[in-house]
Amino acid sequence: MDANELAALLKETIREELKSVNERLDNIERDLSRLEARMENEVIEKVRALFDARSVHEDKLDQIQETMQERFNELSNQISYGFKEQKAINKTLFGMYGEHEAQIRILQQRSG
Repeated sequence: MDANELAALLKETIREELKSVNERLDNIERDLSRLEARMENEVIEKVRALFDARSVHEDKLDQIQETMQERFNELSNQISYGFKEQKAINKTLFGMYGEHEAQIRILQQRSG
């Protein structure tokens, strides 16, 4: 075998090896593309699930806030009503106390 034949044989062997390497590279690129697509879909699904969960939590927090506001308003009204009642009771007691003091003075003046 002369040098030309050897060079041609070497060239053909390299071409075959390169063809094999290129086919494997094509397979890797195809698999990588599929993997990227699958990962994107999974990530999109997970992000969507996170947004849905956040929305559910926001709704629950809004409901809790509304309930707490209603309860606060009820308690505030009860406290205001209690203060008004206490004021009326105090006024009555002070009125009775004043009458009592007046009666004591009258009795003191009569006996004195």
